[in-house]
Amino acid sequence: MTERKTEDTPKKTRPLAARRITIRSALSIGIILTTVGLLGSAYLDISALCMTILYLILNVFYTVKLKQAPFLDILIVAFGFVIRIIVGGVVTGIKVYPWIMIMTFLLALFLAMGKRRDDLLLFRNHGEKVRKSIDGYTMKLVDSSMLVLAAVMIVSYIIHMLSSEIISKFKTDYLYLTTVFVVLGIMRYLQIIFIQQSSADPVEILWKDSFIQIVIIGWITMFALLIYL
Repeated sequence: MTERKTEDTPKKTRPLAARRITIRSALSIGIILTTVGLLGSAYLDISALCMTILYLILNVFYTVKLKQAPFLDILIVAFGFVIRIIVGGVVTGIKVYPWIMIMTFLLALFLAMGKRRDDLLLFRNHGEKVRKSIDGYTMKLVDSSMLVLAAVMIVSYIIHMLSSEIISKFKTDYLYLTTVFVVLGIMRYLQIIFIQQSSADPVEILWKDSFIQIVIIGWITMFALLIYL
């Protein structure tokens, strides 16, 4: 088994677990920030407030119980990202297309599965169980699920780029050509996860992996060229 190439930050080093802040202080800060968020949502739009409350409820259930349930844990995480997209659309007045929500949901599941794989490796190599839900996962199940999700994401992206709404909005029917960068990005991420056995933290990979950075720049460039030239 290939050794992990990045160091994991144990949960015990986090501020609350390490007792750098007290539970009382954490609760006070949480209540203040939640109140500000709800008031801000209410000020912007009543629909945004309702979605924010739903998001808050899901997070409470996730924290209390659902994070320990295999598959439900990653589903809640994925739904959370979809809710954020919807709230952003409501607040800004920008239309959120159904395929955008579908791809957001699939991508969040894909990345969450990558994290569960990281947790399984951590348990296998170091005997550290970071969450109870990993008892319901196996490496074979996670790997198969990630491959299925990757394929469905690519198909969803192609369908979205070929949809009449997108063609009408951007005045071109060649946006499907950007799929090549989507495929390259997903394949590179799978390479990092499966072969390099590196960290499944998407933010860390985005900041450190030059190949993915080039892919993103390539996607943006081709998209711009197709809609402006």
